[in-house]
Amino acid sequence: MNMNLNLDANSILRSFLQSQLEDLEPNWWSSRVISHLSYRNQDRAWKMGPSYLAMMDLSETLKVLKGNWNTICEWNLIDDRAYGLLCHLTFARNAMAHACCAPNPAYESYDRMALEILVSIIDEIDARNAA
Repeated sequence: MNMNLNLDANSILRSFLQSQLEDLEPNWWSSRVISHLSYRNQDRAWKMGPSYLAMMDLSETLKVLKGNWNTICEWNLIDDRAYGLLCHLTFARNAMAHACCAPNPAYESYDRMALEILVSIIDEIDARNAA
């Protein structure tokens, strides 16, 4: 995963995450976000409130999204098999962040495809919710 893909993914996923969680319950911030953050980031997130969402890096965004994926799928009546895409993006993000493997153009293609498929699912959910 390259830095551009990282930024693209985070921007798309944060926006989707906020729109979905706000509709689930009134105290979405404390029950759906804070509990999925690392202890180190929970205090800062409490102090900043939902504005912290705009500052989350891809790792945090993926943790929160993965933690709420089943609920989002049930709420939107979609198959939860796309969870594997979130796992792939998490692996790709960790490989890039921790430099545990050299960048490989073939992997970049898989990473981009995983994000594009996930975006198509998000677009489908957004279209249904807008109707």
